[in-house]
Amino acid sequence: MPGKLLVVIGPETVSHSAIGFGQEWAHATGAGFDILVIGGPGSTSQVADLLVRFGAGAIYTVEHSDLIHPTADRTVRYVTKVFD
Repeated sequence: MPGKLLVVIGPETVSHSAIGFGQEWAHATGAGFDILVIGGPGSTSQVADLLVRFGAGAIYTVEHSDLIHPTADRTVRYVTKVFD
């Protein structure tokens, strides 16, 4: 069985297609999916509250001033920190 899928999204760009992919992947594989919302200070909690209904196993949030306008290298740095 595959491991869990992590769907990473920003608070301004909640991607229903990314979440839909997570749901379809979970259904097809029998494994779960989690969601990580990344953004600047004060930007993720309301979005995370709305995402509960999509069936993710867990919803993680990361807020930092580096993530107000995230770049790929900054995003990877903080995604990695969540799971260290």
